[in-house]
Amino acid sequence: MQRIDPRETALIIVDMQNYFAHPNGTAFRDYEGAIIQNPHEIIFPIQRLIEHAQKMESPVIFLFSMLNYYIDDWDNQIIKEFSPHKEGLVISKEKDDGFSNPVLDLYLKEKDVKNVIICGLLSNCCVKETALGAQEKGYRVYIATDAVFPDLTDAQYESFFKSPDSRKRPIKIPPIFVHTSEILETVKG
Repeated sequence: MQRIDPRETALIIVDMQNYFAHPNGTAFRDYEGAIIQNPHEIIFPIQRLIEHAQKMESPVIFLFSMLNYYIDDWDNQIIKEFSPHKEGLVISKEKDDGFSNPVLDLYLKEKDVKNVIICGLLSNCCVKETALGAQEKGYRVYIATDAVFPDLTDAQYESFFKSPDSRKRPIKIPPIFVHTSEILETVKG
């Protein structure tokens, strides 16, 4: 993979909020952990991506699903493991696609971003839809394979954008699926 300019790159962290990623979150209570059994396995790779993005002075954006209209509600808050890194922009979304909130695209355009690295929850839902939204807006999309949950199999990588919903959204350039260690080596000033 060729070098990626950090000045043109942003890190987007999807739905790493208490609702999904904390054992006391509503998703665990209501679904008995059926949605996410162990989201903590992706925390370390995401922390590495955040630290690297901040070191490279790349924008860091936390997206969260607006689960109710109380923005200070505990379920809506980004998990405490990322509190030292909260210098990033926090943007709410009411749909699976983070680009459904125009603030995200406006912010990225203001920063002259051309590439987005996407990680977080859930790879088969909000991560996927945000990646599709990014592609529709003309961004080059990289998905950090070890920093998404649930893990995607090789077959899922192949069909990532071939589901019926995805076909309604034209894809010009497929995303690049890459491990965090390769991202850290590639995104350099």
